[in-house]
Amino acid sequence: MSEIMDHARQNDGQQGADAGGGTKVGIEAGTGTGTGTGTDADADAGVATETAVGRDMDQITPLSSTGLSRRKLLAAMGGLGAAVAAGGLLFSVPQTVKAAISGDVVSLDSVADIQTLNLTTLTDGQHFSVRSFHPGTTVGGDIFYLDKTRPKSAHNGASIVSITVPWDGMPASLEAFLSGTGETDPTGTGCLIRLYGESITPYMFGALANGTADDTKAIQRAIDFAILLGKGVVIEGVFQTSYLRIKNGLVYLSGGNGGGELKAISGVGLAMIELWGPFFGGQVQAVSGCTISGLRLNGNHLAKRGIFGSASNQCVITGNSVYNLYDAAPDDLCGIRLHRGCTSNKVIANHIQLPISPAGGPFLQAAGIQVTGESINGYGGFDTGAFIPPTEVCSHNLVVANHVENGSHGIWLVAAENNTISDNICKGQLHRSIILSPQVSNNVVSGNQCLDFDSSGIHLAYGSNYNIISGNKCRALSSAGEGGIQLYVGTVGNVVTGNEIYCGSNYGIYAAVESTSHKITSNIIVASRNRKAAIAVESDWNSPLPANAIYSRPNYGPPPAPRTVWGISATGHMDISDNTIMEPAAGIAAIYLAQLNDAKLTGVNVRGNVIIGAEPNHYWYFYEQTAGKSTGNQLIGNSAAGKNVTRQYYSRGRDQIGVVANNVPGDSLVSYDVPSGTTQPSAALADYVSLAAYTAATSVTDFTGGVEGQEIIVRLSIHATIIHNSAKIRLKGGKNLKGLSADYYINLKRISGIWFEVSRSF
Repeated sequence: MSEIMDHARQNDGQQGADAGGGTKVGIEAGTGTGTGTGTDADADAGVATETAVGRDMDQITPLSSTGLSRRKLLAAMGGLGAAVAAGGLLFSVPQTVKAAISGDVVSLDSVADIQTLNLTTLTDGQHFSVRSFHPGTTVGGDIFYLDKTRPKSAHNGASIVSITVPWDGMPASLEAFLSGTGETDPTGTGCLIRLYGESITPYMFGALANGTADDTKAIQRAIDFAILLGKGVVIEGVFQTSYLRIKNGLVYLSGGNGGGELKAISGVGLAMIELWGPFFGGQVQAVSGCTISGLRLNGNHLAKRGIFGSASNQCVITGNSVYNLYDAAPDDLCGIRLHRGCTSNKVIANHIQLPISPAGGPFLQAAGIQVTGESINGYGGFDTGAFIPPTEVCSHNLVVANHVENGSHGIWLVAAENNTISDNICKGQLHRSIILSPQVSNNVVSGNQCLDFDSSGIHLAYGSNYNIISGNKCRALSSAGEGGIQLYVGTVGNVVTGNEIYCGSNYGIYAAVESTSHKITSNIIVASRNRKAAIAVESDWNSPLPANAIYSRPNYGPPPAPRTVWGISATGHMDISDNTIMEPAAGIAAIYLAQLNDAKLTGVNVRGNVIIGAEPNHYWYFYEQTAGKSTGNQLIGNSAAGKNVTRQYYSRGRDQIGVVANNVPGDSLVSYDVPSGTTQPSAALADYVSLAAYTAATSVTDFTGGVEGQEIIVRLSIHATIIHNSAKIRLKGGKNLKGLSADYYINLKRISGIWFEVSRSF
């Protein structure tokens, strides 16, 4: 507390010396005192009045009878003097210093020279200009004054320096000097007190920033000192450090105007900068209200993380660069991490350059920014078949306008709620650009650019619910990925809207396996590089895949033990609407729905989507593996630029969908031209079925794939005979229709599984 008391003394009243009309006393150099009244006393005592500050330096009269002018004093004060001349003095000048100005300022080369002073020959309040901290350098100096009453036990080597603590000026003995080791008069008094501004610097504690010295302890002491005073630390220069611990009370750690650099010299610790909290053990008070800004954190291929916070709140991490992290082996690397209980922090405009996994491996797990609460289960409980909530969340944090390059993950949220991830650029991630998994809910992910990812642009899984994914751009040319945006295994109620997706992944947007109640709307998918589908929903994963599940994800087998199957509960109740699918690749389905194994697919509403440009293999492809497990799904008002009705597929007919209406092509008057010789044409592909292409005599015994209440128009053929059968097709008069030309039509309606003739054109 001695430092705090020191500041209290500096801010004491002026003891009557400044009182209007009072007596002012100045201590002359050497011996003797002068007294005076009013403004005349200022000159007699050698005390400059405040009106002198900012006046032309050439016109200021000497401050004492010894000839010490204000110009000479400011010159002795160096950079601090310049601040005084400009009216920018940041500290309150104590009375003892005012008294001392009447004497010459003593110049010292370094802090090490302070021990050469003879206390008995010096005047209380005497001023000292110390050029540097270490001999032979130019940093760490300041203006000091002598306080003969200050206990030497208050020595800290920086703001309070005992004259009788020995130091040889060498970096190796710096820590001992700062600790007061070797004090020869421990119960005595008399110290030099440093005058400093609102910011603390590591140079005050002997940091060298010379490229070889380990400045960790000096910087740490500066941080600890600033915490005591409720101040901040400015880092200017390149400092070699291991790791620094910030505890509650530090106002800021700043790179200043020059963008200070911390260069790791070891991999010890969780991060180069640790914001302490409960995670670090014991009853540690979390850091609150601290700003870390403008720093270059050079991991030097040794440090695993840049900044790590535990339960930090209302902190701002902005404008920093993190690069050269450890890259020799697989590890949990991270640029910036907010962990376990971090709330209301802002991570803004940082640049993080992550290592790249070496060719041929091993895979490096490296994330740019992590917001990670505490979860006891990496699958959110879905490996056991039941959701397990997180035990401690990170919430209400803002991650905005950061730039993350390379690594495996750009931004990763775990057990995180009510956070905003906005306007970031994530580029070149080997796995996911932005990942919400597990147990990540009620977050907003908007306006981000996910570029050149391998696996997925934005990924949600394992109990990540009710998030808004909007206005993001996911663009990648890699042909190894899973999906531009994907949601699977126990995700509920997410909104995916207004995103732009162009990638070489299996899918543009993908939802699967116990994934329900999503709204996927108004997205633009340029699907020219997709390998499976532009939009896909499937109820389960299976390996090997059924023969006709041609657009299902191919690379998944059983879940981890103890679970034996994935699809325990249904997938569905989704709104997939008003999306624009542009230039779909030739071999894909624009829209794919698949019910697999016994996992239900239910209540998926596919409506108002538009397919523009190139012809895909299928406009929409609906597959049902187990009869009766696909229920309540709808295909309404979708349109494709092409008119080929055969580019649709219903594995069990329209009945597996539930409602099929107003689609183009399909149930419009674009005809389905049935191949010649087909005995049971499909009524699933269109409401207009033409037999005109038949070239050989064929008996038509049924129209398969129809749905209850469906009406179809059948164009006849001289080669086709429609067979009357009370169980399948009931024709008027109970007679077959045979040998009628293509100029004739009949209308049929499906009721209770039977086609009834409604009318005929002849």
